[in-house]
Amino acid sequence: MGYDTSFHPVDHGRITERILPYVLGAADEIDDLVEQAVRIEQVRFRANAWGLGAMRSSPPEGFEPHLHVWGRPFFVTGKTPQEIATGIDAYLEAKPAEVDGIALEMCDALEPGFSTRVTPRGTGTLPPPHELAQGLRSRLDLMRSCCEALRARRTAVHYGDKTFEPGSLLGRELMKIVLEFAAHFRPGWMSRGFTWPTTLLSGDACRLFIANMALVMPVMKAFPDVPWAAADTIHENYMVGGCLSPKDIPRVRAAVQALQTPELKLDLQKLDEALADAEHRHLPFAEATEIYSGVSGNMN
Repeated sequence: MGYDTSFHPVDHGRITERILPYVLGAADEIDDLVEQAVRIEQVRFRANAWGLGAMRSSPPEGFEPHLHVWGRPFFVTGKTPQEIATGIDAYLEAKPAEVDGIALEMCDALEPGFSTRVTPRGTGTLPPPHELAQGLRSRLDLMRSCCEALRARRTAVHYGDKTFEPGSLLGRELMKIVLEFAAHFRPGWMSRGFTWPTTLLSGDACRLFIANMALVMPVMKAFPDVPWAAADTIHENYMVGGCLSPKDIPRVRAAVQALQTPELKLDLQKLDEALADAEHRHLPFAEATEIYSGVSGNMN
């Protein structure tokens, strides 16, 4: 039971410099970002096939499916925060044809020679690049249409065969759509259940989390009358919860490490790793639900 939760180092620079200006109509194109996101989606698909293959190949001790397949981004088997960050960056910078070489190294880091036993596994196929590109940008384009409609005082926007009131849709969906797109370039960790930091922590550490509007403040300032769905915790599916400033991450990470909850040991490890990655990169942090879902095959 619970949510498909995720923990995110937030690529705030890309959000404020590229994504939000596009949503607001101040920037004309994001074709280069979409092209990068398509490449990373292809890399992710192949990396996850290696993780699934490793899981089904009599993996060595130390392999943990809910960490190495449905936990960390891609398929990363490093042990230290620096090793994990280096592995993630290797995939982010790779071309699809280079993924196998990275994944082979990840297998052999678990046990020398393990790579010889692993065959990539997976279900389904990726859509062709032009369809991937359209799917990746369509919801950002919808948010841009909402901003255009609000400026023109139009009362409706259309998405497929559905019609929406632009202010309500923008206020409800923008934060998740922005984080979801940005997570292609700086992915988060997957988890499941009631395992997000603002429900696990209490006291001063929990109070350090701020409302998610920090992610989209320029749009909020442009449209102050929109009914913004601001929240500093998670209370439903398909939302962004609380956010952390980079300066507050060390204190929250220390509080997470102090938690002694054996049944949540793996979830706390994933949360600590995501916080460590944000700290390493001097980035903000956010909790969310349904950015990823192992059940639906939407992986990180």
